[in-house]
Amino acid sequence: MSKEKAATQEAAANPAKGAAAPVASAAQYMYIGPNRLKEGLKTYQVFIGMPEDLLGGLKEKYPHIGRLFVAVGKLNETMAALGKKGTPVNLAYAEILEVK
Repeated sequence: MSKEKAATQEAAANPAKGAAAPVASAAQYMYIGPNRLKEGLKTYQVFIGMPEDLLGGLKEKYPHIGRLFVAVGKLNETMAALGKKGTPVNLAYAEILEVK
């Protein structure tokens, strides 16, 4: 057995001796709505975890804004829905555009 293979097996068996254990990553969400810079919203801005504190104050003005915060893993399918008229995410986008 080679020295590298033995070291790899030992590190796997004894994680404290090997490299640090991977840190669990929080889900990433992207805002796909229109820019509202005064309210802290920039198109394609990525957040680590759902930004509940930001959403709390905006839900009164934009009731469906939560639909525009998309898990990065579901970005492709949501962007496709955004382009289809009448989908929930499309209606949420239009709602933000209408409110001044």
